[in-house]
Amino acid sequence: MTEIELRSPTANELPLMRQLYNDMYEAIAAPAPPEDWVANVHKQSMSRERTYWFAFWNGDIVGFVDFKVMSFHPASQEKFARIFDLYVAPKFQRQGYGTQLARRAIAAATEQGARAIELNVLPNNQIALQFWQSLGFNLHLYCLQMSV
Repeated sequence: MTEIELRSPTANELPLMRQLYNDMYEAIAAPAPPEDWVANVHKQSMSRERTYWFAFWNGDIVGFVDFKVMSFHPASQEKFARIFDLYVAPKFQRQGYGTQLARRAIAAATEQGARAIELNVLPNNQIALQFWQSLGFNLHLYCLQMSV
């Protein structure tokens, strides 16, 4: 398999980011995120406050990953990473591209000093859960939510 090409978005690629988020949320049957939220992700990626990479293979957009390395708390020197989103377009799934994308994000986070990496998986998304477990992730805590 050919290695995917990763690159950060340019200033004029906010529409591509919006489309990818819309595709990702459609795939999980959830409402798309608000446009201002995606615009904020774009702004933070442009300022290098967080890392957002488009993944390409043979000139086609495969998907993206969005992650950030940060301190455990303000007084701490120890860092961790949070993978906010990883998405692979359906026609590229189950071909190893997601694994490449995840491993490259894990390596970059480690190079930036992260000692741990966290992410969330929806409880009904067994495919994602198995994917992340295959890469060495384990259940760390339960996150509970109440609608009000």
